[in-house]
Amino acid sequence: MQLANLEAKRFNHEYIGTEHVLLGLVAEGSGVAANVLKNLDVDLPKVRLEVEKLVPSGPDMVSEGKLPQTTLAKKVIEYSMEEARKLNHNYVGTEHLLLGLLREQEGVAAQVLMNLGLKLEEVRQVVHDLLGTDSECDRAVVSQPTQGDLHRRFTDRARKVMQLANQEAQRFNHEYVGTEHQLLGLIKEGSGVAANVLKNLGMDLRKIRLEVEKLVQSGPDMVIMGQLPQTPRAKNVLVYAMEEARNLNHNYVGTEHILLGLLREQEGVAAQVLMNLGLRLEEVRAEVLNLLDHGTDWDHVRKELLDDLGHGSAPAKLTDEEIAKLETYLAGRVGRSDSGSQDLPGSIYNRSTDRARRVVQLANQQAKQIYHEYIGTEHVLLGLVSKGSGVAANVLKNFNIDLEKVRSEVDKLVQGNPARVTGNKLPWTARAKKVLEYAMEEAHNLNHNYVGTEHILLGLLREQEGVAAQVLMNLGLKLEEVRKEVLNLLGHGFDAGEAQ
Repeated sequence: MQLANLEAKRFNHEYIGTEHVLLGLVAEGSGVAANVLKNLDVDLPKVRLEVEKLVPSGPDMVSEGKLPQTTLAKKVIEYSMEEARKLNHNYVGTEHLLLGLLREQEGVAAQVLMNLGLKLEEVRQVVHDLLGTDSECDRAVVSQPTQGDLHRRFTDRARKVMQLANQEAQRFNHEYVGTEHQLLGLIKEGSGVAANVLKNLGMDLRKIRLEVEKLVQSGPDMVIMGQLPQTPRAKNVLVYAMEEARNLNHNYVGTEHILLGLLREQEGVAAQVLMNLGLRLEEVRAEVLNLLDHGTDWDHVRKELLDDLGHGSAPAKLTDEEIAKLETYLAGRVGRSDSGSQDLPGSIYNRSTDRARRVVQLANQQAKQIYHEYIGTEHVLLGLVSKGSGVAANVLKNFNIDLEKVRSEVDKLVQGNPARVTGNKLPWTARAKKVLEYAMEEAHNLNHNYVGTEHILLGLLREQEGVAAQVLMNLGLKLEEVRKEVLNLLGHGFDAGEAQ
């Protein structure tokens, strides 16, 4: 509308008509309306030429300030607001102005657009396609997250991403928050689970930003304050994010769920950028599970099964049927003595993630390797670093702790006894059992419904009399710093009671 005012003055007109509003849309050049016209193969400079053919300039004059709108131009604004309401939008954008111009068929703008072959219903359909506002999306928008959801269920880091998305939209001089701004918010945040997932998949965060900036043009210079409205696609992303959290049995929405939501909204700019860089939804979801300790290590599963059954080789890839058989097989193994789980409370082992269970098994193996007849905190620590991945390993890496150095420090403090031969059933020391109790406490305090490697790491530090705690403290780690880094990595800097 500001550009329409300028266009009217350029023609030496004392009013703003529909033709000036159309020229304003063309001069703006990067909003939804401009993209709709381009998608319909309308050359924007040609639109300007067609208007100039129909509209003569007025006499030389100097018009100051804001010019009055003609009756037809006012009607365009009314139609625009109607179009926004019909589309369930809580804002009026350039796309609604374009539809309003076409609806006011007596205006010069409508004559120009129809002369160029445009029809109202055709333009409305392209607006729908571009913004994803078909009937399915309309239903999704109805169930969009409220501000209360954002406050209660979204982690601090996820809320920060949304704030950064708003800032990114303002930086582009856009009047809305789209999926592209949400993706830029994730990149700018740069340290949550989503950013780590992207890095683990070989993505350069700076390259993602550059790819977005190639596709998204800045709007005209303007000052936009406050919270901007979200496009329907951006709203759908948050709906999908909440679905992903529910599907993963998470009682919070973090940056990782927003990333999955962006990929699920395939018509959005963000999904196009990510897919152009080679990312696929299932691959990203698998890496989220892997990073959060919720994945199953099928390479290990296959090896364990074949070793137990006396087979020496395995097919390169497991079929779905084979995986189902393996799951059934392992379900029967979960409580077996040779898994290292004996003497453990069932509530601990049953609530543990696959990766945490693997740590328990590795602790048993580590004790045997150095000929110990018990499982102590040092063996649990060695089990953690042997795995080399998962939240605990990433936390240690973020503190620049070399996992090999941890093993070396343990070796200095603990000596084996090669003269002794141990059996399969190793008992847990009181301190090692206490570590697992602390791990459960930490999970409860963080409002998590599982016990992962991160909780075991915190438990090791809490049992300060154990060898593991001595090793970790010798390497400069402190309990509160590690807890803070766990929270930082998972984005849980929110009130757990409030989330509950």
